[in-house]
Amino acid sequence: MASLTDVNRLNFARYARFIFTLGQRTMLQAFHWLYKGGSMSLYDFLSSQSLELKGFFSSEKEKIKGGEDPLGMDITLLYKLLRRTCGLAEDDKAWIPTPESPQETSLEQALYQLKELRGGLGHPHPENFIKISDKKLDAQMKELRALYSKVLTLAGRKANQKKCVVESAISTMEEKFLQERYSESGITESEFLNMSYLELSLQHILIGKFDTSKYLEPRFMVENFKQVTDSPTVILLNDLLGQTCKDESRSQVIVVVGETGAGKTSLCHQINTRDVHYLLRTKILPYATSACDTAELTRFMARLKILWLVDGWDEATREAKSLLRELLEIQTTSHTVLIASRPELGAALSSDTFPMQEFLKVSLAGLNANERKELLFRNMPEIASQESERSIMRFIYDIGHFKEPMEKEMSNPLKLLLTAKLWLEDPKFEPNSSLTHLYKTNMDMQIKHLIKKLRDDASPAEDDAEQVLEMRAAGFFTAEISAKSLANMLFLSLDEDRNPTKWFEVLHSCRYQEDLVEEAALRVDTTKWNVTDGDLKASWEFFYHVFPKEIIITITSDPKRLSDLDIVLFAVARMNVKVHLHLNWHSRDMNHNIHHHTNIHHNNIHPHIHHYNNIHHHNIIHHHNIHHTTSTPTSTTTTTSTTTTSSTTTSTTSTTTSSTTTPTSTTTTTSTTTHIHHIDTDKWFFLHDVTTCF
Repeated sequence: MASLTDVNRLNFARYARFIFTLGQRTMLQAFHWLYKGGSMSLYDFLSSQSLELKGFFSSEKEKIKGGEDPLGMDITLLYKLLRRTCGLAEDDKAWIPTPESPQETSLEQALYQLKELRGGLGHPHPENFIKISDKKLDAQMKELRALYSKVLTLAGRKANQKKCVVESAISTMEEKFLQERYSESGITESEFLNMSYLELSLQHILIGKFDTSKYLEPRFMVENFKQVTDSPTVILLNDLLGQTCKDESRSQVIVVVGETGAGKTSLCHQINTRDVHYLLRTKILPYATSACDTAELTRFMARLKILWLVDGWDEATREAKSLLRELLEIQTTSHTVLIASRPELGAALSSDTFPMQEFLKVSLAGLNANERKELLFRNMPEIASQESERSIMRFIYDIGHFKEPMEKEMSNPLKLLLTAKLWLEDPKFEPNSSLTHLYKTNMDMQIKHLIKKLRDDASPAEDDAEQVLEMRAAGFFTAEISAKSLANMLFLSLDEDRNPTKWFEVLHSCRYQEDLVEEAALRVDTTKWNVTDGDLKASWEFFYHVFPKEIIITITSDPKRLSDLDIVLFAVARMNVKVHLHLNWHSRDMNHNIHHHTNIHHNNIHPHIHHYNNIHHHNIIHHHNIHHTTSTPTSTTTTTSTTTTSSTTTSTTSTTTSSTTTPTSTTTTTSTTTHIHHIDTDKWFFLHDVTTCF
């Protein structure tokens, strides 16, 4: 018999299914009825509007441009499409319920409520998993059925649908509610697998992001061989996943170590394209997963064989490593975790990290002579000409006669490809002269690429950024070039440009190496910094060495997903610096034009910094709301009284009054409250002395 906790957890899964699945289908039905584009594709219809694709995230734009069926779109995207393509109210006030709104709920308000319910499930509180009793679930189901019926009724009426069509849609929706509410078993595991494999075969034809034709199957050296065999062993990829220990148990954890460029990420990509897990993770098995409820899918995942891929353990945050350890604690014997890491940090992945699991540790073996040749011809289209082919063949031949340290470096796939490109570009290039010469020549090529990108665009594309200064970041070719020399070269090549945005990109490209950050801090302009989502880490790395006089922080994505935002705000709280904080993520989500500007002035001599867990801070952020007074610009002085009350008995609090003068001549003043529902206030901190201006 299932325990009460198990029932409550299952009820939470059912409630989530009510919203994620039935809510999505309800919104999808409304969209199909109301879409104004006729036979035009979404992209063509949106492109014909003046705003085009403004307000959509990059992932959403890809779905729209790619012609994805709305069936696979989530509630958030469907909500935006309903606002833009279905002839509904343009005024934000018509969508967001307020105390002044009519008692009768409009279609716009019902859609907004549904979207907010989905947003609330994005980051549920842990207590929700154990507090949904059968009685509470039934009450929630009743409320949701009423809301979904309202959406379908109003959407059908607006779209002039026949009454019988609307009633049929509502009846189907209510039947689905009952199925989800009492479903204990749906499709079988074999049916689920058959549907998954069918989609797998179809999707691999349509979606091929990783070019397997360029991939060279690696060899692995077993390092902890005493647990596996009696002597060192070389194994292939197919044998790696099925390797057993001496006691015939299968390793639940596989640690793959290799230096930068050895092929760890390529290995994960290769496995990824061969696995059903890839399709589950990227949500491209909509038919197989929609055939079973959440609880059933969870049970299937627990019983089926699953391979979890963790690429870049050494670069993972503490939170990510903690999450992985939790995964290892709850995994079943049918699950395997493959972790890729650099050798020096992979050493920490030991029995201390995996106390309960048998783990296999292997290293990527270097390329031999035949593998070098095959890799070059697979990955270098520039070899197509006969002259280039002869040149590369000579290069391959010469590698065999390199000095021992040089030949060893050429067993690394990335180093080999980079050196071969240099060989083709510069006939005078002599790779066998010395490691230092080889390293510096590769560095020069990467720097030239960086300079060109920075001059053309302050924000290079993601794939370009990965290659920029790769040698310096990874310590390639065992040689060193000082951070000061590199920073000077960049500074001169950039025409002595001190633009912070460009130096943020330099830090990002060099993976925030401490010595380079210190040198770059001597060359960056400190008058005013414009920091966006992608610049947060670079900015707080600079804070260890230099502070700007003024900083403008513009956040356009979910603040909860920006781990570096907490660090930046905590750092500026201790600076004597003028801060403008623009939270545009909620505005984009709601298609608002509201911008929140927060000017923070702080005295370094007597800092008053409080954590939100210990205070109730009025007029700033309180229980997921920003309470503020919005005034049309006037020539009067606005005084904001900020009161801080501590929940502890040992802390002393006070009331601070500050003034702000806004510089125009109108005199109308209005008071509004803007609600931001997705900011994790438990992780936010606030200043005692704050002036908030809107």
